[in-house]
Amino acid sequence: MWRVVGIDTFAREEYGVGRFATRGEAMAAAHAHLQHIALHQAGAGELQDSVAVIDPDGMQVPIDPA
Repeated sequence: MWRVVGIDTFAREEYGVGRFATRGEAMAAAHAHLQHIALHQAGAGELQDSVAVIDPDGMQVPIDPA
């Protein structure tokens, strides 16, 4: 299973976004969550949440908002 997590920069905590069968599904969900963050945390600057994909082996891959 691939997991997508959000990372609350202010609280320094992870929160679950979802679990996915494939890397492609996880990446799509991660980018969709980044768009959600951009809309709802506009102006938060350095305190804006970030997003990562965690592969089935537990390796965490940060997702760039670009």
